[in-house]
Amino acid sequence: MIHAGRECLNREDIMTGPLVLIIGSDAPFGRVLARELGRKALQVELKQSDANLPERLRQSKTDLLILDLNVSPACGLELLKKIRAEFGGLPILVLGSASRAEDMEQAFDHGADDFLRKPLSLRELTARCRCLLRRAGAGADNPRKSCRVTISRQRLSVLREGRQIGLTPKEFALLDFLACNAGKVVSRKTLHQELWNTSADSNVVDVYVKYLRDKIDKGHDRQVIRTVRGFGYTLSDDDVQYD
Repeated sequence: MIHAGRECLNREDIMTGPLVLIIGSDAPFGRVLARELGRKALQVELKQSDANLPERLRQSKTDLLILDLNVSPACGLELLKKIRAEFGGLPILVLGSASRAEDMEQAFDHGADDFLRKPLSLRELTARCRCLLRRAGAGADNPRKSCRVTISRQRLSVLREGRQIGLTPKEFALLDFLACNAGKVVSRKTLHQELWNTSADSNVVDVYVKYLRDKIDKGHDRQVIRTVRGFGYTLSDDDVQYD
């Protein structure tokens, strides 16, 4: 249910959940996003117009901004640049069209923290949102200096205890997905669906996990990527952070 511009589960979620502000999405798509995020105990506010957005951000505690470039990419990018200049610590996730290859590069150049192409997976969207919220909270309250793996999406780089690790794009995507869900067990079926779009009968997930382990865990006493027998894989919150 959407009430007063917010998608919510119950009164407790409204009072305590992080606030996600979605700008620029058409009404039907925005409602779908709000419903999905609301199921994760997030407050969601939808705004079709970007008018007075800076003032809106000054007056309330927005924890995450989702900016959809669907309607006007040029105006959306200018708005992104303006928001980033004034609200340097605000996590921003940009949604762009798969038909405009330049959207992702321009979004990062203008200050986005993350980017997803449409059409998108709602499961991946919620995972990315949780990841951005966790990163923002960790940066303010818990720097986690002991983290063993540091990931940079903008530089597409990975460090293991300060040492550069060379990964292929698919290896990076796998590690990134596991990191976004750090502290949770990710099933093989989910990894098949989200990263390969293949049948769970294939062993491609196990093969790529082995590739990752050979590069990240080999030679270290503590293993970052752990197997949960009969289900899938997990990373600990204490072992991974984003730069």
